[in-house]
Amino acid sequence: MQLPNNYENKVYAGWLGKCIGVRFGAPLENWTYQEIRDHLGEVETYLPLPAGKIFKPDDDTALPVVMLHALKDYGAEITAAQMGDAWLNYLSDQRNTLWWGGFGYSTEHTAYLNLQNGIPAPQSGSAELNGKVLAEQIGGQIFTDIWGLVVPNDPQRAAEYAQKAASVSHDGAGVHGGMFIAAMVSAAFSESDPKELINTALKTIPAECGFTEMVNKVKEFHLNTPNDWRAAYHFIAENYGDYPGLVHIIPNAAVIVMALLYSEGDFSRALQISNMAGWDTDCNVGNVGAIMGTAVGVEGIETHWRDPINEPWVGASVIGTRNLSDPAATSNLIISLGQEISGTGRPARSPRYPFNLPGATHGFQSRSHLGTVVALRQVDRQEKPALQITMRKLKKKGEARVFVPTYFRPERLSSNYYGASFSPKIYGGQVLTADLYLPADAPTQLQAGLYVWDDNADEGHHAIGTPLTPGEWHSIQ
Repeated sequence: MQLPNNYENKVYAGWLGKCIGVRFGAPLENWTYQEIRDHLGEVETYLPLPAGKIFKPDDDTALPVVMLHALKDYGAEITAAQMGDAWLNYLSDQRNTLWWGGFGYSTEHTAYLNLQNGIPAPQSGSAELNGKVLAEQIGGQIFTDIWGLVVPNDPQRAAEYAQKAASVSHDGAGVHGGMFIAAMVSAAFSESDPKELINTALKTIPAECGFTEMVNKVKEFHLNTPNDWRAAYHFIAENYGDYPGLVHIIPNAAVIVMALLYSEGDFSRALQISNMAGWDTDCNVGNVGAIMGTAVGVEGIETHWRDPINEPWVGASVIGTRNLSDPAATSNLIISLGQEISGTGRPARSPRYPFNLPGATHGFQSRSHLGTVVALRQVDRQEKPALQITMRKLKKKGEARVFVPTYFRPERLSSNYYGASFSPKIYGGQVLTADLYLPADAPTQLQAGLYVWDDNADEGHHAIGTPLTPGEWHSIQ
């Protein structure tokens, strides 16, 4: 498998789209179409978070990260059983990542208990064991976008990975949906037309299954009524709205297909349609965001979507250091796995914050004293990616601090249903290093030094400032 030249950009756009979709859709989860229309009308952008809060951990992004680490642990030939083992390795019983709704009620909780009791995947998620209704809930498709990002331009292989992953907890349509989503993401590396993406993905699942029949019916409705997505919603509600279980995959997948078709390839419109349709909004909009983000690339995602996501992104596994991350860091993990699977080889070790992805600032923030940081943005400086810090009014004794959180308390989160907990990302005895470049036209009396802020003691630990020479790179510790 050969990686495309724009692989890094597309991976970042796909995962960024996933995070955007989850963040956009989460506040409307469990709202009906009519409630959204009556109370909000046209929903065009994010609803606000509580002041000072970070967006909560969400299963739609938390479990995919767990599965990425499973792929890192077991390699390209990972089996369904090994993916099930990763659930036991990285999730604790009734805490973290999954909806723990009870055996026989929550599909994922049921599968987890099966795994705990020695029933390996794919039997752990089989309809034979758990029943058809439980096996065909939505979870089979909401976690599988990543497989398309790992194997670009290979929809069949992406679908095969997704089949293994979905079978840990699902079966039947629950698995077909996962394959369908992963295949579309993989195809989106070289195709941006939603119709073609859908047709390509259909080739990876059985032609005679109920999932395929639903997709073809929605396609047919769009062909006959191409300009009215609300009419398409009513068609879906009338024909697919009564499937059994809490959150069946079929009506939600129908919303995804509808949103893609009626968006005509526009990222924003696809997200807006899928969100205003109701049902399981964070799941559906997250899938749509991953597909369309990959299709349009970073440059096709408007900044009003990207800027609020350029901050810490929280997971919910038992590994506390992995729970505090950011979309660019996860994208770099995906990129490294894609490089390994493609045969490109394991990439060289990179800095923790490489700033290699367009617009990504890794959640860095600023504070100032007798001076102002007016902008933090990702740039390429002398062919080296960097975080550009623009300051003004420093004067002779001014000071500006740029920092990134290395620990969170759960009370910082907008909510914490999935029980995220954290471990520090730095420890005593480690050496911190940063490379800085001072532009040639900058003042000559500037100094820079690293610092660590102890939030418990409310005090800082500062390195001695290093004088900076304009026009040169400096390495400080």
